[in-house]
Amino acid sequence: MLAALWTYLVAIEPVVQVLPSALTCPTTAEVQAKLDALMRAPQGGDDDVALVEDGGDRLRLSLRRRDGTVLGTRELEKKGTCPELASALALVIALWESDVHPEFLALGTASPAKPTPPAPSPAPTAPPPAAPVAGQAFEVGLGAGVGAGLTVGADVAWRGAADVTWLALAPQVGVRLSLAAAGERRLDLASGAARWRRTSVALGPVYRWLAGDATSAVDLHVQGLVAALDVQGDGFVTNQSERSLDLGAAAGARFWPGWWLSRWRLWLDLSFEGWQHEQVVYTAPQGDQASLPRVDVFLSLGMAYTSWPSFSRRESL
Repeated sequence: MLAALWTYLVAIEPVVQVLPSALTCPTTAEVQAKLDALMRAPQGGDDDVALVEDGGDRLRLSLRRRDGTVLGTRELEKKGTCPELASALALVIALWESDVHPEFLALGTASPAKPTPPAPSPAPTAPPPAAPVAGQAFEVGLGAGVGAGLTVGADVAWRGAADVTWLALAPQVGVRLSLAAAGERRLDLASGAARWRRTSVALGPVYRWLAGDATSAVDLHVQGLVAALDVQGDGFVTNQSERSLDLGAAAGARFWPGWWLSRWRLWLDLSFEGWQHEQVVYTAPQGDQASLPRVDVFLSLGMAYTSWPSFSRRESL
């Protein structure tokens, strides 16, 4: 009776015991549960101990034998929800254990018909890299928005824009490609007016600054601009039109408030655009002329759909 009870207790003992720590995201219980779901050991197998410690923006993971021998150490970025972090930690431990103890079996896999004795494993030299966790390496976002542009000496114009952003999560830097089309604006002359608009393509780097609770963020972006400039006369005896290429640069900030719905996020963008060449419109034969404004300020509101569900948000426990 006692022998059967001892055999049962050994059989349900975890492969690796995750030692208690002050960490709250993920908790020791979350990591232990994820690890127990990944693998089990044969009856009578010696278990190791793992410790997860808070290292600021990283998690420090160590795996040791009962006698204190270190089997592996690793640091993981705090990127993802608490369950995702627990899964990543459990996966690293399982990979280490599979190298050190080949007799451990992954749950859900078929056991071989004829088990063979494990080959002697050499002393561990360096821990294997952890398998990538979905969504932890980078983020891709597709966004669209509408806004108003203010230019000194010209009408206020509406503008629509669409963009695609690729952003690495460690560090938070990336690149953004945008396409924007502004509404028509008017510039008055002595005997008529000029109506003009720009349709532009922008490309440049993005740096994301996360707020302290990681539920909101600010993107700082700088971009080079290439625009098609369309100008047309209005109110003249003969109205002429012309299209030309215009080059410029833009800089601004995009604020992401702490609101999202699944993978949808709301954003508010303030951008400044400057144009390299002075564009002059004139009338003939009177010779009246004026220059198109070379600086625009746009305030836009939009939505984005991203491959990352939230800004590394920590779930409350």
